[in-house]
Amino acid sequence: MISVLVHGGAHGAWCWERMIPHLAGPAVALDLPGRGSRPAQLETIVVDDWVEAVIDSISEIPSERIILVGHSLAGMVLPRVAERIPERLERLIFVSCSVPPEGQAVIDILSPAVRPLAEQNLRDRVASVLPEEVARQMFCNDMDPEQTRFVLERLVPEAWS
Repeated sequence: MISVLVHGGAHGAWCWERMIPHLAGPAVALDLPGRGSRPAQLETIVVDDWVEAVIDSISEIPSERIILVGHSLAGMVLPRVAERIPERLERLIFVSCSVPPEGQAVIDILSPAVRPLAEQNLRDRVASVLPEEVARQMFCNDMDPEQTRFVLERLVPEAWS
């Protein structure tokens, strides 16, 4: 069995690289469209594009059963992947994920510090990097200075749609 690791918003597959050596079994970290190995026009990407990318990646993995792990915004992706290919999934693991209630969007559950930025970028259809102070609050709690630098230096613009 292999773990497939899906990053969250403003991240890429890089966010898992320090954890993978500590896992008990094999794992592969994916870049979602618009990140790292999967360049794409961020202003046009929607969650379904991410779902398709994860399903396509899983289809290339010979292991019959997959442990699908998601972080943050990947909480929007994992349930949709599970609906489409339940026979391939051993389990789902949600790590600090955004999973809005039925009928709501992630923007509806964002913190007050981030929501205005997300609303503006969504209206303007602009892909943007989070301001450093917001990114620190969202992603770097309890990290030492080196870990914080590692994250902040690698954050990418977000596909707000």
